[in-house]
Amino acid sequence: MRSRRAGTDTRPTWLRVAATTVLVVTTIVGWIALAPHQLGGSVSYVLTQGNSMEPNIHTGDLVMVREQSTYHGGDVVAYVNQDLGGAVVLHRIVGMEDGRYVFKGDNNDFIDPYHPSPSELVGKLWVRIPAGAGVLQGIRDPKNAAVIVGVLMLMGVGGTTARRRRGRHEARTSGGRGPSPTIPALAGILVLLFGGLALFAFTQPENEQAPTSVPYGQSGTFAYEAHAPRGPVYQRDIQAGDPVFLKLVDRLRVSFDYAFESDSDHNVEGTASMDAVLGQTNGWTHTIPLVPEQTFTGDRAHMTGTLDLDEVRSAITDVERLTGDAVDVYSVTLEPRVHATGTLGGAALDVSFHPTLPMQIDDTTLQALPGSDGEPPELTTTSSDRVLAVADRAKELDAGPLHVTVATARYVGLVGGIAALLALILFGIPFLGAYRKDEASRIHARYGPLLVPTRSVSGINGALAEMDGIEDLVRIADRYDRLV
Repeated sequence: MRSRRAGTDTRPTWLRVAATTVLVVTTIVGWIALAPHQLGGSVSYVLTQGNSMEPNIHTGDLVMVREQSTYHGGDVVAYVNQDLGGAVVLHRIVGMEDGRYVFKGDNNDFIDPYHPSPSELVGKLWVRIPAGAGVLQGIRDPKNAAVIVGVLMLMGVGGTTARRRRGRHEARTSGGRGPSPTIPALAGILVLLFGGLALFAFTQPENEQAPTSVPYGQSGTFAYEAHAPRGPVYQRDIQAGDPVFLKLVDRLRVSFDYAFESDSDHNVEGTASMDAVLGQTNGWTHTIPLVPEQTFTGDRAHMTGTLDLDEVRSAITDVERLTGDAVDVYSVTLEPRVHATGTLGGAALDVSFHPTLPMQIDDTTLQALPGSDGEPPELTTTSSDRVLAVADRAKELDAGPLHVTVATARYVGLVGGIAALLALILFGIPFLGAYRKDEASRIHARYGPLLVPTRSVSGINGALAEMDGIEDLVRIADRYDRLV
């Protein structure tokens, strides 16, 4: 009879090599997929705070982001914001300016003031775990970490004690038994799970159409000019912001430049016109057309007209003569009207833009009103808004609290399924080989060390066995934890 030391691995060499290979491959794949950036991996873990990305991402979610070679508009990306002391911000890319990325939160109505460079991008959204931040923070809490470590130590000590008590007969059992069915069974279950995940993921589209808000902006710039005689009053022609003295100038050339802007695909056309509205504090107004309605195509429009100052003064004189109500100052407001239609991000677009440039006129001067705090006149007006459109986005699969994209599920299903299938083949072949034998051979292969050869068995209330030697008696005593 051969003897084996307790704890000695008596499996065939090729099986040990195969098991080690599966373990190494699984570890490498897991490291590539999940290793944190701080340890040289490609994944960063972001604990989200605030509501800037609602309704898709909420406070307390755990987000995993992966480094990418390139990033595109519409990607949800984490970046380092130097204006916030190096804090990591998770927002959506909406454009590029001077080689730097422009970001915006889905739930914000403003663009992020800080524009990161490509080197400041951390990674693109890969996996989102709702409320996962709380679990991770709970594990990181010193008290909870101490409890977890204590439990693991107790399990280790308990396992060591149990192994010492069972050492000799477990060693014999493992030495003579056939391959255990536990590993092949577990590998088979994993094959089914990962294979089912991959099969289901490949039946789902990688992207889906979802409503999204597409930002856009409109801006317009006023300008006016006139030729003026050179002298003590004017050393050059009149430009926007200069006072216009009525005794020296009788016509003013006014213009308005309109621009529609969006980083999303758009096709814009529309109509534009401009009037000058003469008014009085009592509510009286008189409209003077400057630019009749004209059409434009594209995201730019330019309008130019002439304001006849003699006509303005004549209208004021007629009103005062007919009403007997004379005032010192009247308002003159330039009012362009732009109506733009078309498509933006695949959605229908129908917007209007109606800025104004307020001016005032008295007996001697026409002048644009100053801005706030006495600043020069506000010649440029901007506005921003959004339209609701339908856009493609990565489809997510919901698995309880875990939300992963279809692309990620395909990757995990394929890699996990291949690893589990490899384990099933490596550990299942020896198991099947051992159990193809006849019943006696299978019993001996599995329970060989526990079998004791006897010559006779007698007794009424118990069994008395005549054995070949003390070794057999020791084996039985050891099996039932008895003294000899």
